[in-house]
Amino acid sequence: MADTADLKSVAGNTAWGFESPLSYPSKPEIKPYERNQPTLWSTHTLGHTGAFDTNSDTNERIYRFADAGATMSYQVTVKNVAARPTAVVSATTTWQEFPTLWQELSAEVWACLRAGGISSGCRNIMLYWDDVPHVEVGAELLVPCPLTGRVVASTLPAGQVAMTTHWGAYSELGAAHQAVIDWLPTQGKRMTGARWEVYGPHNDDPDKVWTEVYYLLA
Repeated sequence: MADTADLKSVAGNTAWGFESPLSYPSKPEIKPYERNQPTLWSTHTLGHTGAFDTNSDTNERIYRFADAGATMSYQVTVKNVAARPTAVVSATTTWQEFPTLWQELSAEVWACLRAGGISSGCRNIMLYWDDVPHVEVGAELLVPCPLTGRVVASTLPAGQVAMTTHWGAYSELGAAHQAVIDWLPTQGKRMTGARWEVYGPHNDDPDKVWTEVYYLLA
């Protein structure tokens, strides 16, 4: 996600109705695994790699790797979000093809943005409308830019969402999605099917990389 490296060039840009991209999330404190509080915690396994624990007081989700003893903490929150303008390429694909396809789509968007004079400062996004999946891959469009070819203007959905922030390698991002999916029924919430990821600035240190995960609620 190298093209999101320098967000300072758009600091304070709130004219389009959403928070400045410099409103970065704070990395959560990793709390001890509280096995001595069975009335507050419930455990859910995730595949063969670890388990989730839910603190019913704080709605915090703790993911523990069974193979490495590491812990990732996810705090799922519900909020109302405004639509965010984006520049994207849309596609209908398969989950088997998408891990390769998204790079092609992202490169196409950034070639268009660079041709329009934008070389950094717009966070990368991936929007999944459903489980087919119908996808939109691109970047936030913070300033007007001529769009060409398959690159079109779009928006991230507005409405009530459940969201969390993943800190760490993209290969572990599925744990953040699972945290939200598991949390929703405990709160009587339902998904519409649309969900998206907003990627923070590039950092060579995986521990400083963050990705916001959003699920649009029914």
